Amino acid sequence: MENKASNILKCILPSVMIFALQMFLSGAGAFVMFCKQAHDYTSGGLSGFFQQYYDAVMSTDFNVGVMLMYAIVAGGLFIAWYYYDGKPVVREKRGLAVLTDKPLAFFAGLVLLAVGMQYLCTFCMNLLSLWFPDWLVEYETLMEGMGLNDTVTLPLVLYAVILGPVCEEYAFRGLTMRYARRVMPFWTANVVQALLFAGMHMNPLQATYTFVLGLVLGYLVERSGSIAMGVWLHIAFNAAGVFSGGISVGANGPIFVFLLLFGSMAATYIGFVLINKNIPARVNDQAKSSDNHFTA
Repeated sequence: MENKASNILKCILPSVMIFALQMFLSGAGAFVMFCKQAHDYTSGGLSGFFQQYYDAVMSTDFNVGVMLMYAIVAGGLFIAWYYYDGKPVVREKRGLAVLTDKPLAFFAGLVLLAVGMQYLCTFCMNLLSLWFPDWLVEYETLMEGMGLNDTVTLPLVLYAVILGPVCEEYAFRGLTMRYARRVMPFWTANVVQALLFAGMHMNPLQATYTFVLGLVLGYLVERSGSIAMGVWLHIAFNAAGVFSGGISVGANGPIFVFLLLFGSMAATYIGFVLINKNIPARVNDQAKSSDNHFTA
C-alpha cells in the first residue's frame, strides 16, 4: 500500500502540473509569436516592433489559443493518468451513461443548479467588489483577456465550456480527490481539492466562488461515484456564464434584485435536490461498497 506522504504528494501534483504547463505553453507561445512578428515586421523602429508584439501577446486570440492548447495537453495527461492509475474495484458510469436512469429529472436539475449558482456567484462577486475593488479590476482584466466581455467565439466555447471543465474535473475531482481520499475523511479531502481548484484560478474574486463550486462538484462526484457527474455540472455552469452575455443583477432596481436573488436561491436548491435524489442507484450503491470511489 502506498504511504501517506506519497498520496499527499500525488494529491498536490495535478495543481503543480497545471501551473507548470500554463507557464511553459505561455512562454512557448510568446516565443513563437515573437519569431512571427520579427519575420513579418518590415517597417518602423524598435519601439514600434515591441508595441506590436505586446499587442499581439495580449490579444484575446493569443490568450484563448494558449489556453486551448493547455486544455488539450493537460486534459490528455490527466485523463490518461486517471484511468491508468485507477484500481479495478468498482466500475463507474462514464459520459452519457450517468444520465440513463432518470434523464429528464437530472437534466432539469443540472440546468437549474448551473443557472442558479451562476447568479448567486455574481451576487457574491458584487458584494466582495464593494470591499475589495482591486479584486474586481483584476477579475475584469482577466475576463477581457479571454474575450468573455466580447462576442462569443468558437475557440472560447471550446475552451471555457468543454475542454476546460473536462480538464479541471479530471485534475481535481478525479486525481486530487482520489489521492486525498486515501489519507483523509471525505469532507477534509473535499475542502482540500476545492482549495486547490480555487487557487488554480489565481485571482481572489474568482477563487471565492470557485471554492464553493468545487465543494458542490466534489460532493456530487463522491455521491455518485462517477467523475461524469462533475463533468456535466461543470460544463453546464460554465455554459450558463459564457452564454449569459454578462450577467447584470443591479440595473433594474431593488425589487428586481431581490426577486432575482430569491429566484437564484430557489433554482440552486431545487436543482441540487433533483440531482441529489436522482443519482442513478446502481452507481451510488457501487460507490458505497468501496473505499475508493474513483476507479474505472
